[in-house]
Amino acid sequence: MKIILFGSCESTWMNSFAESLKNSNAKVYALGFPSIHPLGHVYSLYREKNRQILEEADLIIFTPTTQAYLRDENRSQFILPIYNYIYKILSKLQKKVLIIQWQHYVFCGGKYRSFHKIQSERYGFNFIDAYEFCLRENLLDFYTQFNLFEVEHPMDFVYSKMAQNICENFNFFKKPKKNISFNIPDFKILDLDEIIETKNNNFTNQRTYLYKENVYDLKSSKELKINFPKEYFGMKILGMYYHNKQRIFSYCIFENKDQKVLQGIFETQGFNALEYNFIINSEIKIHQSLDENVKKPLFTWFDKIWENNREDIGIIGFLLASKEIKIEDLEIPEETEFKISKEYDFTHLCEYLKEYKIAIEQYNQRKDPIKLAPLQNEINTLNAQISDLNNKKLIKFETKIKKIFGL
Repeated sequence: MKIILFGSCESTWMNSFAESLKNSNAKVYALGFPSIHPLGHVYSLYREKNRQILEEADLIIFTPTTQAYLRDENRSQFILPIYNYIYKILSKLQKKVLIIQWQHYVFCGGKYRSFHKIQSERYGFNFIDAYEFCLRENLLDFYTQFNLFEVEHPMDFVYSKMAQNICENFNFFKKPKKNISFNIPDFKILDLDEIIETKNNNFTNQRTYLYKENVYDLKSSKELKINFPKEYFGMKILGMYYHNKQRIFSYCIFENKDQKVLQGIFETQGFNALEYNFIINSEIKIHQSLDENVKKPLFTWFDKIWENNREDIGIIGFLLASKEIKIEDLEIPEETEFKISKEYDFTHLCEYLKEYKIAIEQYNQRKDPIKLAPLQNEINTLNAQISDLNNKKLIKFETKIKKIFGL
């Protein structure tokens, strides 16, 4: 069984989710990256290098992350249409698709959870709603009572047992509905080694999880000038795929004759979006020279602190689209309770979350008194010492009073 993972941290090759799938005899292709922008999934789905694994896949597991549930309507108007495109592309593949709506991502976002159910029902995707299950079974507090980072990165067993359940139930998953009419923008993938000679000393051949990649090493003090072939003139750059030699939190600046736009770069490998309709209309420059004319991201993750981190960046390729595409144009349905059809609903695979809570609580009931015993002994000793000191003070006080009054 060949499984492809699309998502964020839970869908990376070294996560317990992927490891547990492998332990269940599945061949796993992990196309997720930490904090990936959803346009990165579009890049992976259109990339020629991935065509064979997509064609041979038996199951595609897709996980909407916190970005898919944000309460900020301005950001959602930018993000949710991209998820809409992703669902259309997945439908077109006609492979078994499983969407997992994890409780921690919905909890951290807080809105639009019915949107993904509606899309799954429309296209005939299998769906697991771990958030609804936790809500219904009063488990949400148990699995989310941590700081924000820990909530988004739950304990390994949450992922590993789900992976096992998925493999055991593979034969019950349905294929998508057929003959659904929809429009998908004409996305294009353009990697740098297609337009710049790889014998250029700035290219290195680096090993990523799936492939050896030709990576252009852009030094922090240098500038990359790109003369795009004429057929790409008039297209917009939607985002960039990168692979760095180390984990970084930095940035780069795209510059054409009209504007300078900053893009955040984080982690070792990933994809981030480029905003402000950046059109290929001249020679394009990529560098790290900040000034007052540089436009900062509005909807994508970027911390101002990163402006102090000028790091070498490894560039692989770009996601392009026609300048006419308007990603913001989507009528987002109202947030209502939506029940997915029984044939696509596999939320029952979350039962183990209830069982694990019981096991952990029963363990703590037995273990807590044992762990607390030494502390309780210390408390008792301190209380005895305090009581003894108080008694001595009282005796001294009584003696002093008696002397004063000659008793």
